[in-house]
Amino acid sequence: MEKKGICLLSDWPSQSPDLSIIEPLWFDLKAGVASCRPSNINELWKFCEEQWALIPTENIKDIYQSMPRRIAEVIKMKGRNTRF
Repeated sequence: MEKKGICLLSDWPSQSPDLSIIEPLWFDLKAGVASCRPSNINELWKFCEEQWALIPTENIKDIYQSMPRRIAEVIKMKGRNTRF
């Protein structure tokens, strides 16, 4: 694979930054659903839908607009761990 230029997982930093904008939203969703304390899969799905709808659009926009800062931080840290 190395001869073909294929990047292996072992080539990645152990604490590489996650630039996915969905991660903070998953955190919010998980916290909201946990507070509902679902007791079965149907309740879990219902609470997920309800909590997802409660995430303010402004939060999503703020995360999206933070991307230039987040990318600049990754570049500054040369791909190492960041505060994001």
